[in-house]
Amino acid sequence: MVGIIFFCEGREFLPYIPDVLDKLGLEEMKQMFDKTLSVFPDFAQGCDDKTYIDVVNFLSNPRFKVSDERLNAIPKAERVALCNAFSECVEQLDNLSMPLWAFNAEAGGWKKTCWIISTRAWIIRTRLLCKQLE
Repeated sequence: MVGIIFFCEGREFLPYIPDVLDKLGLEEMKQMFDKTLSVFPDFAQGCDDKTYIDVVNFLSNPRFKVSDERLNAIPKAERVALCNAFSECVEQLDNLSMPLWAFNAEAGGWKKTCWIISTRAWIIRTRLLCKQLE
């Protein structure tokens, strides 16, 4: 459920997630998230979007081409090891999050979240329609 896409699309949330997981009492997930972030090169945290996408591509697949020279300077064997570590961490995060967020999760997961969002959207649309009718 976390997936590699999250590390692209949710970049602005990454610094806050370990603290949130800690406050939710999800220590194992927090540790795995920290381990996943530790695979990222040091410069990834403060880089621009183009470089950050290069970093994610670099970690996602050793065959993906990247333009950042710092990444290209990393030897192929080390890159393969980093890619494997990143993939394993993301897979473990997925395994840890499935019981919480899967559609068939005990707590309702995304199904419940999507229901809340759609219900609120329906309420907002109804209120807007009523205002137009006044």
